[in-house]
Amino acid sequence: MRLALLLSGYTYKIIYTKQVPVEDCLSRLPTDESSGDDVISQQYVLGVNTKSLVIKSIPDELKQDAVLQNIYKWTYEGWPKTLPKSLQSKEYQKYYAKRFLITIDNGCLFKDQQLIVPPAFRKESEAVHKLHMGISKPKASLRQYYWWPNMDAEIDTLINNCGICAENQRGRHHKYYETWSKEDTPFKRIHIDFFDFAGKKFLLMIDSLSRWLQVEQVHSTKASKTIIKLNNMFNFIGLPEVIVLDNRPPFTSIEFIDWCRRNNIQVVRTPPYHPQSNGLAKRAVREVKHMMKKQINSYQQINWKETIKEIQRDIRFAGSETLQGRSPAQIVYNFDPRTSVNSWYKQVRRTEQQSWKKDKNEVMRDLPNGVWIYVRNIPNKWS
Repeated sequence: MRLALLLSGYTYKIIYTKQVPVEDCLSRLPTDESSGDDVISQQYVLGVNTKSLVIKSIPDELKQDAVLQNIYKWTYEGWPKTLPKSLQSKEYQKYYAKRFLITIDNGCLFKDQQLIVPPAFRKESEAVHKLHMGISKPKASLRQYYWWPNMDAEIDTLINNCGICAENQRGRHHKYYETWSKEDTPFKRIHIDFFDFAGKKFLLMIDSLSRWLQVEQVHSTKASKTIIKLNNMFNFIGLPEVIVLDNRPPFTSIEFIDWCRRNNIQVVRTPPYHPQSNGLAKRAVREVKHMMKKQINSYQQINWKETIKEIQRDIRFAGSETLQGRSPAQIVYNFDPRTSVNSWYKQVRRTEQQSWKKDKNEVMRDLPNGVWIYVRNIPNKWS
């Protein structure tokens, strides 16, 4: 079959010889005089998977279509140098652009190894959309065996007008988003979210300006317990002006809404099924989970309370490209805190600065010999 497909692009003449010097598969093939002329053509038709097409009807349909009749004639007799003025339609132009790839075999037209389907049989292509696999897979299946002008556009129209696909399609990501306003002070707008890890629940809070992160383990997501955890967080950062959160049950309860109203906190809720609106908290959750997973792989027994503290410390004191190289702690404290990473650097810099100040400010006094001086004898007075 591969040999038949390869030779289909050429004009050749087969000459039979009785003596074959080297035995090969062709010399061992059994011959059947009654069907010998149809072996290659049958294999070729099966090879292009024309199950839904009646191969004997394709030449008849070619004769019925005026465009394909002219293409067949030009392919057999020779293509004109330019298309006639009366045949300048887009369909003719697409055939003309592929003229060097079009061949005739068994009364059918082929573009390279693809069968050119007459218009009467093109509706059979709807069978590839039976399982509703989208657009790319049906196109790939048809391109492997068939071709006709505007095939891709017709498949797109077929699938885009499919009601079943429209009802069950995935949610599309919008190209344009409304960005959050940039705050001028830390902890003016915070984002909070719950997440689960290793069978435990956690409450995460992150500041929109400084990216200051705080994680608390919770045993319940009730509104009363959530308010207690948020009060513990706000004892350090103060009350924010805006809290961004989703529509979980504790955040929609009357108790939580009253607590925000009493503290003059504006609540901004993200749209349902749109976690991108709270993307700052979602990215922080992903980063914390990633670090917690590494801790599980490194240690057999984990003290989650201490582990959370270490993760918070590393994130707070680490520089970030989003913050132009600064750390969240630098923005919140307005100075560079001393950590295990920069402790040696700070010690060297402090020694250099102290040494420089000493050399610059100290004035050496020269006293002549024999001059009386006072010496302080602690705790007594000068003597």
